[in-house]
Amino acid sequence: MLVVISNKDNTILFKENIINKPQSITDLFPLFDPDAMNWGWSENLKLPSNFQIDKNNYIFEDSIDEYQKIEKGKVVDKTLEDLVTDGLYQLQPFEKIINGEVIQKTLEEQVEDGILTIDVPFEYIKENQIFTYTLEQVISNNLINTLELANELKLRVYKLIENNIAKEYSYSYEVKMIKEYGLWLAENKPTDDYREQNFNTMQARIDNIKSDFVDIKIKAKELVLRYSKD
Repeated sequence: MLVVISNKDNTILFKENIINKPQSITDLFPLFDPDAMNWGWSENLKLPSNFQIDKNNYIFEDSIDEYQKIEKGKVVDKTLEDLVTDGLYQLQPFEKIINGEVIQKTLEEQVEDGILTIDVPFEYIKENQIFTYTLEQVISNNLINTLELANELKLRVYKLIENNIAKEYSYSYEVKMIKEYGLWLAENKPTDDYREQNFNTMQARIDNIKSDFVDIKIKAKELVLRYSKD
């Protein structure tokens, strides 16, 4: 078997059953162009479905494994996309293939695909990082648009106040002060007593902390009221 193929896409241009290898291809195929074509011969009269031609112009059968494919008559390695399609490579949910390489999806893509959840509208993504709005920003950016979100905002405002108080007075310390103050009251309020002084100092500081959040508390309540009417 003799064949002439195109170097460009391995298309078979000429084929003929001959027993002996020719000395000159142009004797059988005068139009042969060595710059654009290649030729091969095999003593087997049946041309393999997949074949290659070696440097001595002998045709040999080309067997491929599951990680290879035939492309334009040549055996080539499968791309990553091919391997994924054929089930030979499994991408992680947070991975994707770009330009033949496995890379991690952006956070936006992970959110779109349901892989990642962010606390909307209190969190947002910028430059592939997750950031948290302040509660003031949530309000000023008009991100609250349902009663459920308004109630959540209100809850977070109270939690924020509690956290700020806890930075200076732990829950156990606050309970201790209240108990001691109660004992002071039960003892008919003795004058110049440290228990009264400690409690009053703590209460004044707590009131001061709460005063820092008066405006946001009012706005949160207004939002709850607004969406309660819808």
